[in-house]
Amino acid sequence: LEALILRELREYAEKWLELIETDPQGGTIASMYTNSLAALASSPFMGAMFTMDSRVLGNYLRKPDTILRAFGEGGQPSARYQFVEMMQQAGAMRRDLDPKIVAHIMDILAYGLVGMDDIMPKEAIPPAAEVIAGVGKIMDRALAPEDGVDPAIGKTIVRQIAEATRQRFEQLEKGKGRVREQ
Repeated sequence: LEALILRELREYAEKWLELIETDPQGGTIASMYTNSLAALASSPFMGAMFTMDSRVLGNYLRKPDTILRAFGEGGQPSARYQFVEMMQQAGAMRRDLDPKIVAHIMDILAYGLVGMDDIMPKEAIPPAAEVIAGVGKIMDRALAPEDGVDPAIGKTIVRQIAEATRQRFEQLEKGKGRVREQ
Protein backbone atom coordinates (compact mmCIF):
# COMPACT_ATOMS: atom_id res chain seq x y z
CA LEU A 1 0.00 0.00 0.00
CA GLU A 2 2.79 2.42 0.83
CA ALA A 3 4.47 1.80 -2.52
CA LEU A 4 1.15 2.69 -4.17
CA ILE A 5 0.78 5.81 -2.02
CA LEU A 6 4.29 6.98 -2.79
CA ARG A 7 3.78 6.33 -6.50
CA GLU A 8 0.51 8.27 -6.52
CA LEU A 9 2.06 11.18 -4.62
CA ARG A 10 4.92 11.32 -7.11
CA GLU A 11 2.55 11.11 -10.09
CA TYR A 12 0.41 13.90 -8.64
CA ALA A 13 3.46 16.13 -8.11
CA GLU A 14 4.79 15.43 -11.60
CA LYS A 15 1.36 15.98 -13.17
CA TRP A 16 1.05 19.33 -11.42
CA LEU A 17 4.53 20.39 -12.55
CA GLU A 18 3.76 19.30 -16.12
CA LEU A 19 0.51 21.29 -16.16
CA ILE A 20 2.33 24.37 -14.82
CA GLU A 21 5.16 24.09 -17.35
CA THR A 22 2.84 23.75 -20.35
CA ASP A 23 0.51 26.57 -19.27
CA PRO A 24 1.65 30.00 -20.55
CA GLN A 25 0.15 31.54 -17.40
CA GLY A 26 1.47 28.67 -15.28
CA GLY A 27 3.27 30.95 -12.87
CA THR A 28 0.22 32.95 -11.84
CA ILE A 29 -1.58 32.08 -8.63
CA ALA A 30 -4.77 31.25 -10.51
CA SER A 31 -3.03 28.88 -12.87
CA MET A 32 -0.91 27.24 -10.19
CA TYR A 33 -3.92 26.62 -8.00
CA THR A 34 -6.22 25.45 -10.79
CA ASN A 35 -3.52 23.14 -12.11
CA SER A 36 -2.99 21.78 -8.61
CA LEU A 37 -6.71 21.07 -8.30
CA ALA A 38 -6.85 19.58 -11.81
CA ALA A 39 -4.00 17.21 -10.94
CA LEU A 40 -5.77 16.29 -7.69
CA ALA A 41 -9.14 15.79 -9.39
CA SER A 42 -7.57 13.59 -12.08
CA SER A 43 -6.77 10.86 -9.56
CA PRO A 44 -9.54 9.34 -7.43
CA PHE A 45 -6.89 7.70 -5.27
CA MET A 46 -5.23 11.07 -4.61
CA GLY A 47 -8.63 12.44 -3.66
CA ALA A 48 -9.03 9.60 -1.17
CA MET A 49 -5.58 10.24 0.27
CA PHE A 50 -6.16 13.99 0.49
CA THR A 51 -9.41 13.51 2.40
CA MET A 52 -8.02 10.52 4.35
CA ASP A 53 -11.00 8.49 3.16
CA SER A 54 -11.26 5.49 5.47
CA ARG A 55 -13.44 3.66 2.95
CA VAL A 56 -10.42 3.48 0.65
CA LEU A 57 -7.49 3.51 3.09
CA GLY A 58 -9.12 1.44 5.85
CA ASN A 59 -7.07 0.53 8.92
CA TYR A 60 -3.97 2.05 7.37
CA LEU A 61 -5.12 5.43 8.69
CA ARG A 62 -4.96 4.18 12.28
CA LYS A 63 -1.34 3.05 12.07
CA PRO A 64 1.12 5.39 13.76
CA ASP A 65 4.11 4.82 11.45
CA THR A 66 2.96 5.43 7.88
CA ILE A 67 4.26 7.32 4.87
CA LEU A 68 1.31 9.71 5.03
CA ARG A 69 2.10 10.59 8.64
CA ALA A 70 5.84 10.78 7.96
CA PHE A 71 5.29 13.16 5.05
CA GLY A 72 3.87 15.74 7.45
CA GLU A 73 6.32 15.11 10.32
CA GLY A 74 9.40 16.93 11.42
CA GLY A 75 7.78 20.21 12.34
CA GLN A 76 8.09 21.30 8.73
CA PRO A 77 5.45 23.66 7.40
CA SER A 78 3.13 22.18 4.80
CA ALA A 79 4.12 22.36 1.14
CA ARG A 80 1.19 24.69 0.49
CA TYR A 81 2.34 27.02 3.28
CA GLN A 82 5.86 27.02 1.87
CA PHE A 83 4.44 27.78 -1.57
CA VAL A 84 2.44 30.76 -0.26
CA GLU A 85 5.39 32.09 1.71
CA MET A 86 7.74 31.78 -1.27
CA MET A 87 5.23 33.47 -3.58
CA GLN A 88 4.85 36.34 -1.12
CA GLN A 89 8.60 36.76 -0.73
CA ALA A 90 9.00 36.88 -4.53
CA GLY A 91 6.26 39.49 -4.84
CA ALA A 92 4.04 37.09 -6.81
CA MET A 93 1.32 37.08 -4.13
CA ARG A 94 -0.07 39.76 -1.84
CA ARG A 95 2.07 40.14 1.25
CA ASP A 96 -0.58 41.58 3.55
CA LEU A 97 -2.18 38.18 4.16
CA ASP A 98 -1.01 35.59 6.70
CA PRO A 99 0.50 32.69 4.70
CA LYS A 100 -0.76 30.16 7.24
CA ILE A 101 -4.34 31.37 6.78
CA VAL A 102 -4.04 31.50 2.98
CA ALA A 103 -2.62 27.96 2.88
CA HIS A 104 -5.40 26.72 5.15
CA ILE A 105 -8.09 28.30 2.96
CA MET A 106 -6.49 26.67 -0.09
CA ASP A 107 -6.58 23.32 1.71
CA ILE A 108 -10.24 23.82 2.58
CA LEU A 109 -11.11 24.53 -1.05
CA ALA A 110 -9.12 21.53 -2.31
CA TYR A 111 -10.70 19.26 0.31
CA GLY A 112 -14.12 20.52 -0.72
CA LEU A 113 -13.39 19.80 -4.37
CA VAL A 114 -12.66 16.14 -3.74
CA GLY A 115 -15.10 15.67 -0.86
CA MET A 116 -18.32 17.37 -1.95
CA ASP A 117 -19.76 14.23 -3.48
CA ASP A 118 -19.88 12.78 0.03
CA ILE A 119 -22.33 15.45 1.19
CA MET A 120 -24.17 16.61 -1.94
CA PRO A 121 -25.96 14.72 -4.69
CA LYS A 122 -23.80 14.44 -7.81
CA GLU A 123 -26.39 16.18 -9.97
CA ALA A 124 -26.14 19.29 -7.75
CA ILE A 125 -22.38 19.59 -8.23
CA PRO A 126 -21.16 21.60 -11.24
CA PRO A 127 -18.53 19.99 -13.49
CA ALA A 128 -15.11 19.84 -11.81
CA ALA A 129 -13.39 21.77 -14.61
CA GLU A 130 -15.81 24.68 -14.17
CA VAL A 131 -15.44 24.67 -10.40
CA ILE A 132 -11.65 24.59 -10.72
CA ALA A 133 -11.69 27.51 -13.17
CA GLY A 134 -13.96 29.49 -10.84
CA VAL A 135 -11.75 28.85 -7.83
CA GLY A 136 -8.73 29.95 -9.86
CA LYS A 137 -10.36 33.26 -10.77
CA ILE A 138 -11.33 33.89 -7.17
CA MET A 139 -7.84 33.04 -5.93
CA ASP A 140 -6.22 35.27 -8.53
CA ARG A 141 -8.46 38.22 -7.66
CA ALA A 142 -7.93 37.72 -3.95
CA LEU A 143 -4.21 36.92 -3.88
CA ALA A 144 -2.42 38.40 -6.88
CA PRO A 145 -0.68 41.75 -6.45
CA GLU A 146 -2.54 44.61 -8.12
CA ASP A 147 0.30 45.22 -10.56
CA GLY A 148 0.20 41.62 -11.80
CA VAL A 149 2.73 38.82 -11.77
CA ASP A 150 5.41 37.59 -14.15
CA PRO A 151 4.48 33.90 -14.63
CA ALA A 152 8.17 32.98 -14.81
CA ILE A 153 8.57 33.85 -11.11
CA GLY A 154 5.85 31.44 -10.07
CA LYS A 155 7.14 28.68 -12.34
CA THR A 156 10.57 28.99 -10.73
CA ILE A 157 9.00 28.63 -7.30
CA VAL A 158 7.02 25.56 -8.35
CA ARG A 159 10.21 23.96 -9.72
CA GLN A 160 11.93 24.59 -6.38
CA ILE A 161 9.02 23.04 -4.48
CA ALA A 162 8.98 20.07 -6.87
CA GLU A 163 12.68 19.44 -6.27
CA ALA A 164 12.25 19.69 -2.48
CA THR A 165 9.33 17.26 -2.72
CA ARG A 166 11.41 14.78 -4.71
CA GLN A 167 14.09 14.96 -2.03
CA ARG A 168 11.48 14.41 0.68
CA PHE A 169 10.24 11.29 -1.13
CA GLU A 170 13.82 9.99 -1.23
CA GLN A 171 14.27 10.69 2.49
CA LEU A 172 11.09 8.81 3.29
CA GLU A 173 12.17 5.85 1.20
CA LYS A 174 15.57 5.68 2.86
CA GLY A 175 14.43 6.56 6.39
CA LYS A 176 11.52 4.20 6.56
CA GLY A 177 13.23 1.32 4.80
CA ARG A 178 9.79 -0.01 3.93
CA VAL A 179 9.01 1.55 0.59
CA ARG A 180 10.88 0.31 -2.45
CA GLU A 181 10.63 1.46 -6.04
CA GLN A 182 8.76 -0.91 -8.27
